[in-house]
Amino acid sequence: MVINTRKYVIYSAVFGNYDNVVKPLKVFKDVDYVLFTDQPVKQNPWRTVHVDWFGTVDDEYKNRRSARHFKAQPGMYMPKAEMFIWTDMTHEVHVHPKDIRDRYVKDNDIALFRHELRDCVYQEASAVLQYKMDTQDNIDRQLFFYQKEKYQRRAGLWETPGVVRMNTPMMTQLGMMWQEMMNK
Repeated sequence: MVINTRKYVIYSAVFGNYDNVVKPLKVFKDVDYVLFTDQPVKQNPWRTVHVDWFGTVDDEYKNRRSARHFKAQPGMYMPKAEMFIWTDMTHEVHVHPKDIRDRYVKDNDIALFRHELRDCVYQEASAVLQYKMDTQDNIDRQLFFYQKEKYQRRAGLWETPGVVRMNTPMMTQLGMMWQEMMNK
């Protein structure tokens, strides 16, 4: 599945009843808004891409996992875009993507938000368990991997309700690695 897009894409994904689709307050006419979903959604300016083929064996968390696949790998589905801005439905983009590119990704391929509460993946694991965002087995498996790789505590932590990425080979590779980590 390849989606023809313009240079700038703001995109999101909603699966199951995990989130509600929200119409952005600010809409840029020269930007494509793409929504991956398994729901019968029609909400301007979102261009709905109906996905009924994506599945997971993890019924309890399948909606979040399905959305994260598209979050991690936009270039796989929108290869003509120059820049992608992922936004959770809890956030909005109020600045034109060109201005974001010029200010935040001018000399980089990615821009992220520092986590406002934590600075450590080990702290994040506790929060994920506390808020029941994943299973104990999945968290333990991920923590074991970090420890085996000697990943340092307090090495920084990023939030991803908004992710700005250029469409480069390095970002494609990062997306594939991110997907691999989510599948561990």
